[in-house]
Amino acid sequence: PSGVKVGDTVEISNAGQLYWFAALSNTGYGSHPMDMTAKGKLVQDIVVNEDLMSKLDVDPETGIATVKDGQILRTWMPIAMVHDINIDYIFTGSLDGNGKTISNFTVEDYPYDWMGLFATIAPEGSAKNVTFKNAYLTTLGYSAGVLTANAYGPISNVHVDGATLSAPAGYHVGGIAGYVRGISDCTVKNVRISGLGYFGGIAGHSYGNVSNCHASGTLSMNGTQVFAGGVLGQQSKTSINDPDPVVSDCSFSGSVIGTNNEIGLGGLVGAAGYSKYERCLTAATGNAGNTQAVY
Repeated sequence: PSGVKVGDTVEISNAGQLYWFAALSNTGYGSHPMDMTAKGKLVQDIVVNEDLMSKLDVDPETGIATVKDGQILRTWMPIAMVHDINIDYIFTGSLDGNGKTISNFTVEDYPYDWMGLFATIAPEGSAKNVTFKNAYLTTLGYSAGVLTANAYGPISNVHVDGATLSAPAGYHVGGIAGYVRGISDCTVKNVRISGLGYFGGIAGHSYGNVSNCHASGTLSMNGTQVFAGGVLGQQSKTSINDPDPVVSDCSFSGSVIGTNNEIGLGGLVGAAGYSKYERCLTAATGNAGNTQAVY
């Protein structure tokens, strides 16, 4: 948008401006230099792909969607993607969804690691108050979430209503994030996640507190020596000297399925270490395959 200066909050009212905000953060745009500190605020609901569901084939058994032959989708390059193999660009700004919805968000056959609206959110960065409806993401890489692959910063009040995430060669995938270090007040409904493992309805791997997060859907993994859980694939902490993180007031309903030599499946978490659990519920069914531990 014209007139935007470094430090301004960018008001985003349509898909074109959302893509402009990503370009500003990734490479710069026009006379605007690259700005990983950019601040964005949604001021209208946004539709990325009109009539997305009519362009997808959905498997009636698995619920996994694929793009119909001849259909072209408006796809996405994550904010704070890695530009150079030796340098990670990390988003230190903020995105306030302002209670708005991003519909039909699509990342198709992303060829690299770290897939989502963001690749990585820094400790001083943040994302909050946004809903995604009917998201479709496929990646050939490692780690993914509808919001972000990797969040060092806080995530709160993020919601996903309908999503397909496919990572046939990937680990650490969640309905909201691949990795989190603190997340609260989030929901994921009707999510379908498939790939190798470390899957969670909310996050693939959590290193911090998780509170008031609720998920429903189907998680299917076929890797070896991996985990999957309805809310979190794996819960642990960064350092042995850190306080034990707390998972509280969380729930899952749906299916967790393993079809190979997995290590652990769980209605709430796939693997839990150095953590506490309070007031959590699960109503999960699943196929344990050759899984060694079912929680």
